[in-house]
Amino acid sequence: MTLKLEQRQPLPEWLEELNLERFDEAPLLLDKITERSLYYPACGFDGRPVQFLSGFVHSFIYADYGVRKQEVLSELNEPGFHGYEVAAFREVGIEELALQPFEIPVERRSESERRAQLAHSIIQPFSAFWLIFRRREGFEDQHGPSLFSLLYCIYDGVAVYENLFSARKSAPLILAIVQPGDGFGGNYCSFKDEGGLLAELVKAGSVLPEYLVCGGIGLGYVESFWPNMFPQCVERFQHATGNGIWRRRDLGM
Repeated sequence: MTLKLEQRQPLPEWLEELNLERFDEAPLLLDKITERSLYYPACGFDGRPVQFLSGFVHSFIYADYGVRKQEVLSELNEPGFHGYEVAAFREVGIEELALQPFEIPVERRSESERRAQLAHSIIQPFSAFWLIFRRREGFEDQHGPSLFSLLYCIYDGVAVYENLFSARKSAPLILAIVQPGDGFGGNYCSFKDEGGLLAELVKAGSVLPEYLVCGGIGLGYVESFWPNMFPQCVERFQHATGNGIWRRRDLGM
C-alpha cells in the first residue's frame, strides 16, 4: 500500500483559502496546522516525510533545537523540497505557539551527564517559521499536492509536542522518528526508546497518533521503534535504510 497515492486526501479548505499575498498578516492557524499533521522532532533538514507522505497529509511540523536559523532558511529555499517553491513565508513568535521556556528535565540530566552536556552545547535560540510550498510547473499530481504547509520550530521536540498537541488534547496523524540524534547526535533523551520521555508523553495523551514513521541508517532502524504501540508495518519507503511507517495496534490492519 502507498499512502501517498492510494489514500491521497483532498487539499484542506483552510490551505486552499489562505491569502498568500497577505500571508505575513495571516494568523497562525494552529487548530488547522496540527490537524491531520505529520510531526517530526529532531528533523534536521530531512525532506523524506514530505517526499513519501505529502498528499496523504498536507501539514508538516518540524522541530529541532540543534540547527541554526540561517541554515534552516538557506535549506528551505535552496535546495528546499524537490518540485516545490516557497509560495509564502513568515516568522512565528514564541507567544503564538504558547511555548514554555525549555529546560532539560532534572531527572533526565542524571540519566546521562554526557548527553545532557552535549545537548546544552548545541541548543540554539528559539526561532520558528511558517511556510506554504507550491508545486512547480511541470510536476504532476502524482509528484505531490499543489500546496502543503510547513511549520519549522528551532526548539526542543518534546516541548513542542507537549505544547502543540498534549496541551491541546490532540495528536498528529503521523509521528516521525528518523535518525533522532542518539549517541553523539546531541539529543538528551532517546526518541527511539518506547519507555523514554517522548514515548511517555505520547502515550499519556488523550489522543494518539495513528502512524509512526521510523528510519535511519543501520540494522537498528529496520523495525518499529515502539512495537508495543505501533506493530503493523504498512509501507516501506527505502528498504536499504529501513525507513517505513507503522500503524497503531488498536487500529487493526
